[in-house]
Amino acid sequence: MTTAALTAGCALLAFSPTLCLLFHLAYSKANLIIIITTSAFAYLVSTVVSSLLWLPVPASSRDNPYILMFPSIAAQFVTRAGFVWLYHKVEHSVERSIRRHERSEERARAEAAAARRRRRRVSSTEGDANNASDDDAEDEPPASESSKLRLELNDWSSSLAAGTGYGGMHIIFLYGTLLASEANNVGTLYQPSCEVMPSLANSAVISHLFS
Repeated sequence: MTTAALTAGCALLAFSPTLCLLFHLAYSKANLIIIITTSAFAYLVSTVVSSLLWLPVPASSRDNPYILMFPSIAAQFVTRAGFVWLYHKVEHSVERSIRRHERSEERARAEAAAARRRRRRVSSTEGDANNASDDDAEDEPPASESSKLRLELNDWSSSLAAGTGYGGMHIIFLYGTLLASEANNVGTLYQPSCEVMPSLANSAVISHLFS
């Protein structure tokens, strides 16, 4: 019988890299959570497309690994390319929005400066001129205003977030089903290709390395 210790240990081994990246890297940043969710959804779409491509294959030909492998590779390629295309499109949209904000802020500052120059021209006393120059210094916006609006969409953390989404969803499909089926099984499953290690432990190591 598969013991609880074996099940818990293999589950921790398989899911620990993904959970560590999720909680220590992406949990505090909303944009990284969105990237993880989107990449996981892209992998889910690729599996659905692969299943749809396998439906027309006759049952007599499904033992051929090449017939099953190439549709899956094509589905993975198309969905990953679509994810990258969507990612860059969102990134460019965010950059355009920031540039529009910066241009509007520059126009507002230019109009305010022109208004202050008009006030200085009509002012007749030195005290009024000093007050106008003080207004120039006070009305300057903080230099970090535009930088606060920038999202880190093209750095190492975004790459790790995308990989975490793909890897996490792949592990759920690859290992989650095996873990659920073996949790309350009567015996421990071994494969003929690896008779010295249970399938739970073998698949946990593969999932750990993949993630």
